[in-house]
Amino acid sequence: MMPGMGEIIERLRRTGEEFGSLVAEVATDQWAAPTPCGDWDVADLVRHVVMGNRIFIGAMTGSPVSPQAFFEEYSAHGPRLLPGDARDSMADLVTAFQRPDVMQRPVAIPIGTVPGEVAAHIRVVENVVHGWDLATSVGRRASFEEADIEAALAFTERARGIVPSDRRPFADPVPTEADAPALDRLVALLGRHPH
Repeated sequence: MMPGMGEIIERLRRTGEEFGSLVAEVATDQWAAPTPCGDWDVADLVRHVVMGNRIFIGAMTGSPVSPQAFFEEYSAHGPRLLPGDARDSMADLVTAFQRPDVMQRPVAIPIGTVPGEVAAHIRVVENVVHGWDLATSVGRRASFEEADIEAALAFTERARGIVPSDRRPFADPVPTEADAPALDRLVALLGRHPH
């Protein structure tokens, strides 16, 4: 594994564990609560992250996942399986990124084909931003490490310039103070109002 690759995987593990902790604390009556993500409720948001994990795992292991099949599976039950699925899919994702040479080879994901290293950074951003979405929705505070937030922000600032506008998965930026906390700047860059 190239220098620095272990650090990316550790960021993925830490942010995934924090996201999983937030999911584990969702109360039964909070699954239908609205989120900063358009029409998604809390259950939709968590399903989105779990499905994203499974799609990336499938892309790296050669076992593609059908989003339609995923949602059909979830239609058979409510959100009761989401905490376990969030935790397990995060652990499986980290394991998939630890496969030999996965960081260097191309990975076909919904926004296009990217190096595995870029795919790992994308999942870190997803964990942090959707973790903020989830925490905001259920009245909690996300506890991501500042270094992980800064890394997600730096990657996002670089990536926004190279991802075609019609393939961007997040909303347009909203204004925020230049000296605002890194998490506020990250979520604002991806279309959220930090306060």
